[in-house]
Amino acid sequence: MTRAQAIRNYVEQLNGDDLTYLLQHMNGYDGCFEEASYYDMEEFNEFLTGRTPMEIAQMIFYGDFNPNNEYFRFNAYGNLESADWHDVVAEAEDLVDDIIYHLVNYYSGDTPWRDLDDLVYADDDTVFNEDFEEVEEDDE
Repeated sequence: MTRAQAIRNYVEQLNGDDLTYLLQHMNGYDGCFEEASYYDMEEFNEFLTGRTPMEIAQMIFYGDFNPNNEYFRFNAYGNLESADWHDVVAEAEDLVDDIIYHLVNYYSGDTPWRDLDDLVYADDDTVFNEDFEEVEEDDE
Protein backbone atom coordinates (compact mmCIF):
# COMPACT_ATOMS: atom_id res chain seq x y z
CA MET A 1 0.00 0.00 0.00
CA THR A 2 1.11 3.57 -0.57
CA ARG A 3 2.27 5.90 2.18
CA ALA A 4 -1.07 7.72 2.19
CA GLN A 5 -3.01 4.44 2.36
CA ALA A 6 -0.79 3.18 5.16
CA ILE A 7 -1.33 6.35 7.20
CA ARG A 8 -5.09 6.15 6.62
CA ASN A 9 -5.22 2.48 7.64
CA TYR A 10 -3.09 3.10 10.72
CA VAL A 11 -5.14 6.04 11.96
CA GLU A 12 -8.48 4.37 11.22
CA GLN A 13 -7.44 1.47 13.45
CA LEU A 14 -6.92 3.72 16.47
CA ASN A 15 -9.56 3.66 19.18
CA GLY A 16 -11.21 6.91 20.24
CA ASP A 17 -8.87 7.52 23.18
CA ASP A 18 -5.76 7.01 21.03
CA LEU A 19 -7.17 9.18 18.26
CA THR A 20 -7.78 11.94 20.80
CA TYR A 21 -4.23 11.54 22.10
CA LEU A 22 -2.89 11.81 18.52
CA LEU A 23 -4.96 14.94 17.88
CA GLN A 24 -3.66 16.57 21.07
CA HIS A 25 -0.10 15.55 20.21
CA MET A 26 -0.34 16.99 16.69
CA ASN A 27 -1.89 20.21 17.92
CA GLY A 28 0.85 20.57 20.50
CA TYR A 29 3.41 20.39 17.71
CA ASP A 30 2.01 22.82 15.17
CA GLY A 31 -1.37 24.11 16.39
CA CYS A 32 -3.10 22.40 13.48
CA PHE A 33 -6.26 21.61 15.44
CA GLU A 34 -6.35 24.49 17.89
CA GLU A 35 -10.15 24.71 17.67
CA ALA A 36 -10.35 21.12 18.96
CA SER A 37 -8.03 21.69 21.93
CA TYR A 38 -9.57 20.95 25.29
CA TYR A 39 -7.95 21.63 28.63
CA ASP A 40 -8.43 19.94 31.97
CA MET A 41 -10.88 21.87 34.16
CA GLU A 42 -8.21 21.94 36.88
CA GLU A 43 -6.31 24.41 34.65
CA PHE A 44 -9.25 26.82 34.40
CA ASN A 45 -7.89 29.39 36.86
CA GLU A 46 -4.49 29.37 35.19
CA PHE A 47 -5.96 30.03 31.75
CA LEU A 48 -8.23 32.82 32.97
CA THR A 49 -5.65 34.62 35.12
CA GLY A 50 -5.57 38.33 34.33
CA ARG A 51 -9.17 38.53 33.13
CA THR A 52 -11.75 40.53 35.02
CA PRO A 53 -14.74 38.80 36.59
CA MET A 54 -16.97 40.54 34.01
CA GLU A 55 -14.87 39.21 31.10
CA ILE A 56 -15.10 35.68 32.51
CA ALA A 57 -18.85 36.04 33.08
CA GLN A 58 -19.33 37.12 29.46
CA MET A 59 -17.18 34.25 28.17
CA ILE A 60 -19.41 31.84 30.12
CA PHE A 61 -22.70 33.56 29.21
CA TYR A 62 -21.97 33.62 25.47
CA GLY A 63 -20.40 30.17 25.49
CA ASP A 64 -21.68 26.77 26.55
CA PHE A 65 -20.04 26.17 29.89
CA ASN A 66 -20.71 23.90 32.85
CA PRO A 67 -18.03 23.92 35.59
CA ASN A 68 -18.99 20.34 36.49
CA ASN A 69 -17.58 19.03 33.20
CA GLU A 70 -14.04 17.67 33.07
CA TYR A 71 -12.69 19.79 30.19
CA PHE A 72 -13.04 23.23 28.65
CA ARG A 73 -11.92 25.11 25.57
CA PHE A 74 -12.29 28.47 23.90
CA ASN A 75 -14.58 28.54 20.87
CA ALA A 76 -13.94 30.56 17.71
CA TYR A 77 -15.29 33.68 19.44
CA GLY A 78 -13.13 33.26 22.54
CA ASN A 79 -16.05 32.11 24.68
CA LEU A 80 -15.90 29.12 26.98
CA GLU A 81 -17.25 25.68 26.15
CA SER A 82 -17.04 22.69 28.44
CA ALA A 83 -17.16 18.97 27.74
CA ASP A 84 -16.76 15.53 29.22
CA TRP A 85 -14.29 12.95 27.91
CA HIS A 86 -16.82 11.32 25.57
CA ASP A 87 -17.43 14.73 23.92
CA VAL A 88 -13.69 15.25 23.44
CA VAL A 89 -13.33 11.77 21.90
CA ALA A 90 -16.37 12.29 19.66
CA GLU A 91 -14.84 15.49 18.27
CA ALA A 92 -11.57 13.70 17.51
CA GLU A 93 -13.50 10.93 15.76
CA ASP A 94 -15.36 13.53 13.69
CA LEU A 95 -12.00 14.98 12.61
CA VAL A 96 -10.42 11.68 11.56
CA ASP A 97 -10.35 12.56 7.84
CA ASP A 98 -8.79 15.95 8.61
CA ILE A 99 -6.21 14.31 10.87
CA ILE A 100 -5.27 11.86 8.13
CA TYR A 101 -5.08 14.60 5.51
CA HIS A 102 -2.81 16.70 7.72
CA LEU A 103 -0.55 13.73 8.48
CA VAL A 104 -0.23 12.85 4.79
CA ASN A 105 0.26 16.35 3.41
CA TYR A 106 1.60 18.76 6.02
CA TYR A 107 2.66 17.27 9.32
CA SER A 108 6.38 17.15 10.04
CA GLY A 109 6.42 16.46 13.77
CA ASP A 110 6.48 13.26 15.69
CA THR A 111 3.49 11.23 16.80
CA PRO A 112 2.93 9.16 19.92
CA TRP A 113 3.89 5.96 18.03
CA ARG A 114 7.13 5.05 16.28
CA ASP A 115 5.32 3.05 13.57
CA LEU A 116 3.21 6.06 12.63
CA ASP A 117 6.29 8.28 12.68
CA ASP A 118 7.90 5.97 10.12
CA LEU A 119 4.86 6.34 7.86
CA VAL A 120 4.72 10.12 8.22
CA TYR A 121 8.43 10.58 7.47
CA ALA A 122 8.52 8.14 4.55
CA ASP A 123 8.84 9.32 0.96
CA ASP A 124 5.60 9.54 -1.00
CA ASP A 125 6.61 6.66 -3.26
CA THR A 126 7.42 4.27 -0.39
CA VAL A 127 5.37 1.07 -0.32
CA PHE A 128 4.24 -0.62 2.92
CA ASN A 129 2.90 -4.06 3.79
CA GLU A 130 -0.14 -4.77 5.98
CA ASP A 131 2.07 -4.59 9.10
CA PHE A 132 3.08 -1.02 8.15
CA GLU A 133 6.61 -2.12 7.37
CA GLU A 134 8.43 -0.68 4.41
CA VAL A 135 8.58 -3.07 1.47
CA GLU A 136 12.00 -3.17 -0.13
CA GLU A 137 12.22 -3.44 -3.90
CA ASP A 138 13.73 -6.94 -3.51
CA ASP A 139 10.64 -8.03 -1.53
CA GLU A 140 8.19 -7.16 -4.26
